[in-house]
Amino acid sequence: MLPSPPRSQPTGASCYPPAAAFNTPVSDNETRTMPNKRAALRQMRKDRWRALRNHAVISELRTLTKRFRSFLAQQNREEATRLLPLLMHQFDRAASKGMIHKNAASRTKSRLMRQLAKGPQTASSGTAR
Repeated sequence: MLPSPPRSQPTGASCYPPAAAFNTPVSDNETRTMPNKRAALRQMRKDRWRALRNHAVISELRTLTKRFRSFLAQQNREEATRLLPLLMHQFDRAASKGMIHKNAASRTKSRLMRQLAKGPQTASSGTAR
């Protein structure tokens, strides 16, 4: 049987990583403090990864929404119609995961559908009475 590798820290030493492990970018309203409990340290790690993942998903939603609106502005309804199911799926998924509120997802989807249904804006159509 092979011997186990030597421990990096002696028995009884602190189980926390060095403070240098927290050298990730921190926003202005967040402070860098070392947690007192191991569970709090694990929670900080999970929170950081969740925040990065949430940011990526929300960024993708914004990108798809901008692309959809640019297709409508260019009067490219075929591409907008092709992109719509993916956009709806992404909003539903983000709402189910709790990244955005379900009512916000529903409201945004409804507005996008209305924009697609309204069609291209002409000079004569407007709110003039």
